[in-house]
Amino acid sequence: MQRYCSILTLTFAISLTSYGQSTNITTLFVSDFKKAEDFYKVLAYRNAVELYLHYEEKHQGDPLTMERIADCYSKLNNYSEAATWYARLVVNPNSKPIIHFNYAQTLCMIGDYDGALKAYRHYQQLEKNDG
Repeated sequence: MQRYCSILTLTFAISLTSYGQSTNITTLFVSDFKKAEDFYKVLAYRNAVELYLHYEEKHQGDPLTMERIADCYSKLNNYSEAATWYARLVVNPNSKPIIHFNYAQTLCMIGDYDGALKAYRHYQQLEKNDG
């Protein structure tokens, strides 16, 4: 009987400690990028950026991930980090014009007006070529 009570007590104690942990097993098989995208869609940029950064460590140079990281930092008013990530994107000749515009906006926010003017001009050139 004593053994039965101790097993019951142990089982109860284990169930209490594991109560706070997530029981959704499907989240174990979802990539960091997918989780980050879900956070991004609901404007949870702080959560999203951490997952994007983790994903970017494994998949370095992915333009969409880098763009999302820059956007998240911009939305969080961390313009110096945003500028760093946008700078990595604008060196790519295939980067979208909006990246150059966002880079220019970010440079303005950190007070780099000369750099912003160059980025705005580059954006203008890209828009002329696209339109």
